Amino acid sequence: MTAVDPPGTPRTARSWLDTLLKGVRGVLMIVGSLTMLAGCLALAHVVTSSLAPFLAMLLIFPLAAFATLAIHEGGHALAARAMGMTVCRVHMGPLQLLARRRGWRIRWKRLRPGGNAGSVIAVPNPYAAVRRQYLALIAGGPLANLLAAAGCGLLAWHLGLGSSSGAFCTGAAAFNLAVGLCNLVPLQSALGGSDGLKLLKHARRRDPDALSEVLAELNGLSLRGVTADKLPEHRLALLADGEGWFFYIWFTLKAMQIRGEWAHAAALQPVFEAQVATLPGPVAESWHSLIALLRCELAFSRVMAGDDEADPLDAALTADLDWSVPALRPRCPALMAARRGDHRAALAALARAEALAENDVDAATRQCERGLRQTIRQRLQMPMEA
Repeated sequence: MTAVDPPGTPRTARSWLDTLLKGVRGVLMIVGSLTMLAGCLALAHVVTSSLAPFLAMLLIFPLAAFATLAIHEGGHALAARAMGMTVCRVHMGPLQLLARRRGWRIRWKRLRPGGNAGSVIAVPNPYAAVRRQYLALIAGGPLANLLAAAGCGLLAWHLGLGSSSGAFCTGAAAFNLAVGLCNLVPLQSALGGSDGLKLLKHARRRDPDALSEVLAELNGLSLRGVTADKLPEHRLALLADGEGWFFYIWFTLKAMQIRGEWAHAAALQPVFEAQVATLPGPVAESWHSLIALLRCELAFSRVMAGDDEADPLDAALTADLDWSVPALRPRCPALMAARRGDHRAALAALARAEALAENDVDAATRQCERGLRQTIRQRLQMPMEA
């Protein structure tokens, strides 16, 4: 037995159950995919003739599969919005969307082998019932597929099951039905739990002091304008040990930046690097983005504290961070230009940083960035921002 196995639970029973559930899910996906392929082939005969229908089917099927994935992730996102959650990111295959105050940032990034086909990252409203929000978020994806299956089934019946269009709609209905039901099968995988497993977990009463619950609360407060220096200390303290340590350092560092405690912020660097050095390779890789972000902010703080030997501020930044935290890249050269006394370059970089930061959905981030820009302007002895 593993540490999570309840006493008296035979390992073989769990293995047989997992095997059975995987088999059910596999059968559903095979039937749904074959029906969808048949529908795509029927539609392809309408589009072209001779041997070309097979080639057309190879084009139509991926588009239909992507549409099904978009319906699933869109269902998650719409359900989250309906419950008052803040949708921060949506990932559908190679298409990634980052929420902004005005519109979305969109990029196309190749999917890693074995990576998750889609996901929605949403932060709950901490002032409302969090469990209900998560239940709606999780159920929204499969429900959207089941509704799409019903709609496609009705359309197929209306068009005629014997027609090419009707056959395609039948395939779309079967495929959406399979995806919706497969996601409701409660299974754990290397990529995380299925929607069905997550529903079961959230249906039970959860530990309010668990890492995921604390992070959800703190991020929810941040999105609503509670800056790091005003977050509840008793909740932050729960992150100080174990897997939450890097998040604890992040909130601590941002609080010090807001208060202008640059020497204290710079002093976090050796503690941080010592902790990073203890991480096994695969674990360090999974924390790569947050580690790079912290290194950049620590270098910024060291320069603010008067360290002339600090590493280049943006040395740790990556393309992923440029996309997800776009205001950070121009803020770094703004400080370096201010330190050189290059007013024109500093003001140009500050203008770029302001335009990007003010479009962030996180209200606390906007406030923090205003303070940091103001500090850089003070170094230039320029009028402060409004």
